[in-house]
Amino acid sequence: VQTTSVTASTPVTVTATYNSTSKTATATVTPVVLPTLASIGVNNASVTGGSTLLTVTLSGPAPPGGASITLSSSNTAALKLPASVLMRAGQTSGRLRISAARVITATTVTITAGYNNSTRTATLTVSPGSGGTH
Repeated sequence: VQTTSVTASTPVTVTATYNSTSKTATATVTPVVLPTLASIGVNNASVTGGSTLLTVTLSGPAPPGGASITLSSSNTAALKLPASVLMRAGQTSGRLRISAARVITATTVTITAGYNNSTRTATLTVSPGSGGTH
């Protein structure tokens, strides 16, 4: 039996007929409840032209097909991020290595993640020093 998406639990009746005899059954189609972003965080609150881990946590398992988490940086010169990352179906958290660029002065960057009408932010301070990317 093929179903379509519903926004609320919906009772349905299924009737099958064979050789002039019908049988009826009822069922309830329930909506898929997508998780939201529970949190994001960085492994180190400050990096000196290097890398750290960004951890994204959902409120529940990612749905079939996965969860596409959007990412943005308040300062792309100091920290470039991919536009999105895919969390595989069933996962509740994932990690991504992020690399900061070299900076002349300490720069605070706000990382914003979004999924299913929810957003979370984390702050990373990029400090001057050797290493990193140009």
